[in-house]
Amino acid sequence: MVLGLLLSVSACAAPRSDGRGTEIGMLPVNYRLPRLTGGQDALDAHRGRVVLLDLWASWCPPCREELPALSALAQDNHQVVVLTANQGEAPNVIRDLVEHEHLHLPVLLDKDQEYGAAYATVGLPTAVILDPHGKIAAIEAGAHSLQEWQTLLAKVGSR
Repeated sequence: MVLGLLLSVSACAAPRSDGRGTEIGMLPVNYRLPRLTGGQDALDAHRGRVVLLDLWASWCPPCREELPALSALAQDNHQVVVLTANQGEAPNVIRDLVEHEHLHLPVLLDKDQEYGAAYATVGLPTAVILDPHGKIAAIEAGAHSLQEWQTLLAKVGSR
């Protein structure tokens, strides 16, 4: 049983046939997802900039606590692309929360929880941060304040 667990964990971290993976320094898995406001988006569309992709759900108290900081970051820091990927909820539920909380940030609809599965998230929120070269610079679990995000993203942008 332990061997099976080790094999499955190592298989999750192994690069895919396209060379992408989920470990620091790798190009990330990339999914084209619909935006809550229409259109689609993908991580590859933002190569050349630091990207913060936050995985969240409305039923998650730490996620809801963190969303205003992400919204402020998305509005105030034009050096960083902030994307949020809601994990599996209906668009009307997400839209109600975004409007009620007066959030101004891009929300991707990850209805099949592809990013959550790819990064084997144990809990939400989880964030994947990409450097300007499009490679994974950090994977952060848990809620962060605006100041914590600014500090972390400044380090990634200066690499």
